[in-house]
Amino acid sequence: MYTMKNLFLSLVATVAISAFATAQTTFVKMALPKTLQSTSTKFETVTADVTLKYKDGRIAKGEIRLVIPEDGRGLVSAEFSKSIVDGKTISPTFFVDNLRAFDSGDESPLAKCLQGCNAKYTAADGTKLPGRGACKFQCWVDAITGRLIEAIVPALLDTVIKSLK
Repeated sequence: MYTMKNLFLSLVATVAISAFATAQTTFVKMALPKTLQSTSTKFETVTADVTLKYKDGRIAKGEIRLVIPEDGRGLVSAEFSKSIVDGKTISPTFFVDNLRAFDSGDESPLAKCLQGCNAKYTAADGTKLPGRGACKFQCWVDAITGRLIEAIVPALLDTVIKSLK
């Protein structure tokens, strides 16, 4: 037989579990330089889980959310989870601070990758085929990863796309 105390504790536990289950990731909006901004009204939002592994043994887990236009090379918006935006390694001005890594003209690895996605995932009649947003997202993640490894942090970024949201 439940006592009033047991019922109260059960209720508190249920509320705590519900709150934990519905907890959402807090994202930080990343500043985009004008040359990377897209004002497209046709876009796809893709989110992936990421893990930053630092040489000193620290691990930061979080998410990257990119809003990718159907056409063009820019981004509509970019957000990184608060858990990976620490102000030192990755700040909200990451794209502005590293513009040259992302805006290097038509011959850059990022531009070639995005062009490849457009070619592979566009039908002969010009319509978008499923998978283009995920392909473009991977291009951006590769560019972000490359920039982190090359110049920003003494870290390796292991990106694992667990699910496309």
